[in-house]
Amino acid sequence: MTDFAKIAFARAGRKPAGTVVILVGEDLALGKGAKALGVGNLVRQAAATAEFKGKPRSTLDLIAPRGTDLDRLLLVGTGKPGELGETDWLRLGGATMGALGKATKATVVLERPDDGDPGKTAAAGFALGVKLRAANNQSVQLDVQINLGASPSTASMVARPFELRRWRLAVELGLWILSFVVLALPLLALVLTSLVPAVGVPLNFATATLDNYRFVLFEHAAAKRALVNSFGLSATAAIVIVLLAIPLAYFLVWRRSRLLRVINLITEMPYALPGVVLAIAAILLFLKPLPILGVSIYNTIWIILFCYLARFLVLGLRPVISGYHQLDRTLEEAAQIAGARLLRRLRTIILPLVAPAAAAGALLIFLTAFNELTVSALLWSSGSETLGVVFFSFQQGGDSTYAAALGVLTVIVSVALMLSTLLMAGRLPPGVLPWRD
Repeated sequence: MTDFAKIAFARAGRKPAGTVVILVGEDLALGKGAKALGVGNLVRQAAATAEFKGKPRSTLDLIAPRGTDLDRLLLVGTGKPGELGETDWLRLGGATMGALGKATKATVVLERPDDGDPGKTAAAGFALGVKLRAANNQSVQLDVQINLGASPSTASMVARPFELRRWRLAVELGLWILSFVVLALPLLALVLTSLVPAVGVPLNFATATLDNYRFVLFEHAAAKRALVNSFGLSATAAIVIVLLAIPLAYFLVWRRSRLLRVINLITEMPYALPGVVLAIAAILLFLKPLPILGVSIYNTIWIILFCYLARFLVLGLRPVISGYHQLDRTLEEAAQIAGARLLRRLRTIILPLVAPAAAAGALLIFLTAFNELTVSALLWSSGSETLGVVFFSFQQGGDSTYAAALGVLTVIVSVALMLSTLLMAGRLPPGVLPWRD
């Protein structure tokens, strides 16, 4: 059967396109999404003229409504929102499709006019009603915007407070001291060492210098290459792993089989093995040119990238799998009933829902790979040095001040990345940043 109605689900709040469909309750009640469009007064005036009361499956069509930038506004009555059942959503979908007529693109703000949670079953029923009504008479691209009251999120749940009472001051003081010893003191030692000309020279105003930073940033060619290589490798590994993790987690969570359980175990092995073992395995694998292609990646930066992808795949996969476990499959199944293929469901439904978990995994991969040493130590070659390799070379060669300066720069890059994401936190979905609920 020809797929006449193409349906895509999205969270509410996006700019609508084409004909805009809003649901109107009894006595012209509007939900938050409809009110956000600024059409409240327009709806009341048009309804009074046309004697539209919002009765079940009644419709009112407004062409180029004044005071808005909409081409067409379609009002669909729901009756009493509190009495909406599963079959009512099915009928609303059919009524909406019948009223759209020859429209080729429409945006439906799917919500209960009383701002209650429509539920995932409502989305499925509405989509099925649209599909059944459109099967033989029209072709339309329908974007359904919906906010579910129990929307999935990877943000941490609020913990139940534990009252310390008279022990609070002592425990809090102990934790502050522990944090200072574990975090602040090593960082302070690193900064102070980076400011002296040589180990053993006391630090004062006369001996303090920034020459170590100037050397690693502008004079030492390997250190400059290492900064670029580590940043590029970490970013590439994070992006590629996330793109692999989202479809892979779909099968691991929702398409269980013995083969998939084996694949799940295989993804964990490179991270469980010591990095040196993984590096040796990669050397043995790529020592000779690749079959058919006749290309060798041994002794190049690409062999390091291969090991990063293998080693850190589990860091990107686990958060995404956790995100899938928090999802209800109803929306995905509704899209499947509506005829959406797997790639379309992944792009339009699943990706927006698991994006917070995927982004958190990508950030974790970047921060871990940026300072990686154990894999790179055996795989680097001239021109493909990483920060860990150069840092270790400085320290082993007795240039502890240069190593300290490079270490401080690495910390600055990591902290700057975290702060930059905090500045954009208002534009990101909840749960993207692991350190900010």
